[in-house]
Amino acid sequence: MKINTHKGMFFLCIVVCLVMLSCTKRQTVSHRRPAHPAAKAKVAKTPAFPNLSVSKLKDTIKIRGGFYNDFDLVIFTNYKEYTFEPTKQEQEAEEKDRIKRRNKRLNSPRCAHFFFDGTYNGYKVDVVIHPEPDYAFTGMARYHFKNRTHNFYIETGFTWFWDRYVEDYDKVSFKGERYHAKLDEKNVVFGEGNEFADPHAPFFFKDVDFDGECEILFCGRGYNRSYYSVFKILGPKRAEIMIDNPYGNFVQAMRNSPGDDSVGLHLDYKQKTITINEPLGTDYSHDVWQRNPKSGNRLKPMKHIEGIHTFRGASFTKYEYLKDNEITHVEEFYPIDTIWSVIARYKKIKKAVKLVKLELVNSKDKKLRRTIQYK
Repeated sequence: MKINTHKGMFFLCIVVCLVMLSCTKRQTVSHRRPAHPAAKAKVAKTPAFPNLSVSKLKDTIKIRGGFYNDFDLVIFTNYKEYTFEPTKQEQEAEEKDRIKRRNKRLNSPRCAHFFFDGTYNGYKVDVVIHPEPDYAFTGMARYHFKNRTHNFYIETGFTWFWDRYVEDYDKVSFKGERYHAKLDEKNVVFGEGNEFADPHAPFFFKDVDFDGECEILFCGRGYNRSYYSVFKILGPKRAEIMIDNPYGNFVQAMRNSPGDDSVGLHLDYKQKTITINEPLGTDYSHDVWQRNPKSGNRLKPMKHIEGIHTFRGASFTKYEYLKDNEITHVEEFYPIDTIWSVIARYKKIKKAVKLVKLELVNSKDKKLRRTIQYK
């Protein structure tokens, strides 16, 4: 082939260069060997600890950082005392409001009088109910308990369905008439164990303070759970509501509490303990109370856990007690992300509950932990 012009020769050189470059690339790819499995294994490393910056100002410690630099925490070096009971002013205000609402309802002419057929734990029972306006299933109730030695009244709210115990309940006019209600004693009198009445039951008897005597419980219905008002029989003519915890929040939850296998309310008659688990949406709490022989029928707190589930994980505080309403140990868990958490540990030293240790912990591997220096 003859090339008569410089242009033709230049074109031929370009074609030859392109062919050589293409062959070189194919040869490089064909001789590339796959990576050995052991080489990949060497790449895996121990998870890196998140970087945290710690600063201390007087009685507080500030921790910032995380893998995305979005963790911001402020904790106290001295833990404030946790109290279970509301203040005296709060109790007085609540009692005044309760009496005001009670009197208003009990003076309402809209009422009905029901007599229960039978004897329950030795008592004959009747009740006058004052339902809410335009609603027949909630309101105030005045119960009358009577036997040969006792004769007393209990006023409480009710949120239960009478149609299980009264025939043609939907036809009750609430103009003061008298009606009969059927209630089997075996469904309202309970011994030791974790048996509780049907949430619809108007009342039931059960020993809940481990003194061998039955208290009277009234069931109030909540969303997916039941709340109980507990009354102690104090004499032939008197019964009084038990407002001290755990009876102030006596609840039977209808589903498992996060992180615990027990459901709702659990009474252990051998150890004389009461355990209450209550999930509330993303929040949850876990309480353990034990009867204290030195204080009569009062129960002392042994453990309290409260927390909340977030997108980072579970953030919660754990309290432990050795004396009545006195904290001895506190642990606070703060998730940085779904793997790493900061744990603040407090301990009672003399009269104050003080921070004794800060730790960074891996939730998937408890061996991966590091002490956070803050002093």
